[in-house]
Amino acid sequence: MIVTYGGHGGGRCAQQLRQVCQGLHIAPVAIMPELTLSRDLIEDNAGEVDPAVEFNAQAADLSQGFAELAEALTAT
Repeated sequence: MIVTYGGHGGGRCAQQLRQVCQGLHIAPVAIMPELTLSRDLIEDNAGEVDPAVEFNAQAADLSQGFAELAEALTAT
């Protein structure tokens, strides 16, 4: 599973990494959660991230991704 994070979620990075994985015959799961950090957190640059606060909005995508990953692992 490809999970990215950043101010915009890292979607373009995930797409490029998916292409690399396909070239190496590695099949990532379909969902690619993009964890977005708030602008205030990035600008403050305090070096601390509370995942429960910052990534709560993407919890459903993460859960779906882990479910797909578990299903793919049991299918092999």
